[in-house]
Amino acid sequence: MNYNIFKLLKVPVITVFLTSFLVYIISHSFNFDFSEVVLQHFMLYEGLELDELFLIASISAFILFIYYYKLSFYDKKILVTVQTDSLTNLPNRVAFSHEYHTSQKDTASLIIINVNNFKYINYHLGFFKGDDMIQSISQRLNELVMSHFKAPLYRLYGDEFGFFSSDSEKDIKKKLEIMKSKFESKYFTIDEAEIFVQLHISLSNTKPKLQTAMYALQKAKENFDGDIILYHENDNFEPMVKENTSILSLLKNAHNNNLFVPYFQPIVDNKTGETLKYEALVRIKTSEAIVSPFVFLELSKKFRLYHYISQIMIQKSFEIFINMPEELSINLSYLDVNNKTTMDIFYKNIKKYPSVARRLTVEIVETEETLLDDSFLKFRKQLHIHNIKLAIDDFGTGYSNWSNILKLEPDFIKLDGSLIKDIQTNKANYSVVESVVLFAKNNNIKTVAEYVETEEIYNILKEMKVDFSQGFYFSRPIELSAS
Repeated sequence: MNYNIFKLLKVPVITVFLTSFLVYIISHSFNFDFSEVVLQHFMLYEGLELDELFLIASISAFILFIYYYKLSFYDKKILVTVQTDSLTNLPNRVAFSHEYHTSQKDTASLIIINVNNFKYINYHLGFFKGDDMIQSISQRLNELVMSHFKAPLYRLYGDEFGFFSSDSEKDIKKKLEIMKSKFESKYFTIDEAEIFVQLHISLSNTKPKLQTAMYALQKAKENFDGDIILYHENDNFEPMVKENTSILSLLKNAHNNNLFVPYFQPIVDNKTGETLKYEALVRIKTSEAIVSPFVFLELSKKFRLYHYISQIMIQKSFEIFINMPEELSINLSYLDVNNKTTMDIFYKNIKKYPSVARRLTVEIVETEETLLDDSFLKFRKQLHIHNIKLAIDDFGTGYSNWSNILKLEPDFIKLDGSLIKDIQTNKANYSVVESVVLFAKNNNIKTVAEYVETEEIYNILKEMKVDFSQGFYFSRPIELSAS
């Protein structure tokens, strides 16, 4: 551990000073002239006598020795504490990081073990029982790893563990298969309940090993069979990293230079062919290109820029539509509704621009999470209070519990583009759209078809009595001026 030299010397220097002062006071209490005595001893005995100076030096040396001995002891004790996980007593991520960067691990493979869906154990049993479970799991894993690999097991995150092995990939995988089978063959008992735990396991010997092993672990999580996944050099980790780095740079530049702008796509009344409404869609506008949200929106959630983008879109869309007669649709997600700052900006703009609020529709993606959440139900009530319309976006690809949708009393259902783009040839999609339109009309809900790209599709939708259409057949998203 690193110490400031002044902090290190503070205690021993003060101690030595006080000791020296004490010796000096004692000598004078017996009427000794300390300076004269020291001088005589040096001159007559050449410093070989046991005088106060020698005594002071000896005591000082002894104090310094004891101080630094204890310092070394506590230094080691603190280091062990810092590198040990307090719950499982396994080496923690700090210890792993130290080992990960040592040269002797340069040729070893990294193995990462994930406890499948441990968050549900925490959710259903509570965090205290979850802690008991993770202790039992870590103990069993540690025993198996030591038995098969003779290697220390590290607790990397809440439900993820890791270790190193210098065996061949073939031998590692064989041992892991045996270890995984042994682990999953026994259940854990919590409050007399028998709980079976499954593992996701990945390994990599390709640098950067932690990133490539985590990449392989993600693939293992997506594999229903629970196979042990090896990272191979022909996997697309490096291109993905480069692409994500490029997108992150784009997001940072857009954030710093106010490059997030709303583009607007017309929504057409199928009866009259008139544009009655525009949907606001986010874009990044640089001097070189106009970048679609499909490129950056998901990554923005991981790097905490998503809410900023939503807030900018709300603000700019309201400012633009203050001088426009058409209606406005904006997209809000479950994440937006549960973000206080975003909601504050939303309600602030409703109050500031009431003429826009009267023409506003909020589009929200339909999911089970959205429809059953109390915070969203409260948000829906607020929309009613302000006479703001609600549209269920991408209908037909998500949860599709129609009875729950009716509880929200939506004004519009937007049919997902995957149902529309080949409706002229896909009989199944045609039947789904036909059913949704009938359901909507019976419940006084308007329908909007997305991805209308040809006149043929448009004519089919009109025959099916879909109320509105939106897509490239009418217009690509365009930029509108606030003036």
